[in-house]
Amino acid sequence: MRRIDTVTGAIAPADLGTTLMHEHVTLRMPGAESDTLNPGPARSEIIARSLDWLAELKARGIDTIVDPAPGDLGRDLILSAEVSAASGVQVIAATGLFNEAFGGTPYWNGKRLYLNGMGRGEDFVRYLADMFMHEIEQGVGPERIRCGIIKIAGSAGTLTAYEREVLKAAAIASIATGCPITTHSDDGLLGREQQALLLEAGVPAHRIVIGHSCNTHDHAYHRHVRDAGSYVGFDRFGYELAGTDEGRMDAMVKLIESGGLESIVISNDACFCWAQNEEPEALRTFLAREYETRWNPLRVSDVIIPALKARGVSEAQLQVLMVDNPRRYFAGETAPKH
Repeated sequence: MRRIDTVTGAIAPADLGTTLMHEHVTLRMPGAESDTLNPGPARSEIIARSLDWLAELKARGIDTIVDPAPGDLGRDLILSAEVSAASGVQVIAATGLFNEAFGGTPYWNGKRLYLNGMGRGEDFVRYLADMFMHEIEQGVGPERIRCGIIKIAGSAGTLTAYEREVLKAAAIASIATGCPITTHSDDGLLGREQQALLLEAGVPAHRIVIGHSCNTHDHAYHRHVRDAGSYVGFDRFGYELAGTDEGRMDAMVKLIESGGLESIVISNDACFCWAQNEEPEALRTFLAREYETRWNPLRVSDVIIPALKARGVSEAQLQVLMVDNPRRYFAGETAPKH
């Protein structure tokens, strides 16, 4: 039986319980620390707001969240461990890197030029793979907090050369450690390319979640990901800048009805507290309004689940979506045959 590493220690797959597969305790865009005129909230505020959200999730029966923020997107493992221990909600953290457009690319491009420029073309990929494996097997920092999932990301259209190298490194680390992979794509279509390259690299299909697949309502796209053996991430409920929740639910029910129940994971992709202040004021007002009305960590529990029930999704099917599928994914089990 494969163990699952959370930020507070290892658990058995059966101990996951009800799981949201894509949430964020905190996020910070690379470079935000240099904006000295607009500092972010104090650490105490991030902790307080995170604990408030986690208490609400705990009250709704959520046992575990997966936080796939990689190291270049404001991941704070010590803070996550603190709020997890205080709230009783288990948190699974990610190794990996974000996409070229919004990740820590300037630093890593410099690293790549240095390593590959010495005539050893695979050194950059090997370096990243070694780092990912270290974060999975040995942990991060003196606290040795281990990551339990690998995150890769693309922007839109097609993967860049940089993103392909990160993907190759993630595949090496996943195969070597058994750690599963989750992906990000902005338009909800790049997942087919991500999936194909990961499968070509030897990653088992059932160890892959193609994240943000619900940014498109294209049933053929969802079937493609499912038929190739991976999980389809309906993990942005509330984020109506990339499709409506009505469309997401219609597409998810259609996939369930076509035999895809065991291939779906769900979540909100909400952030409990950004570790930066957004400018201008209009943007802060917009985000506050979105969190009050739609895109917040409680969207799945309070709005989506009742709406799915009204569409005919049963309690047993919800159990599969929120308990059985996450457990099988992290345990490395394939979906049952029908």
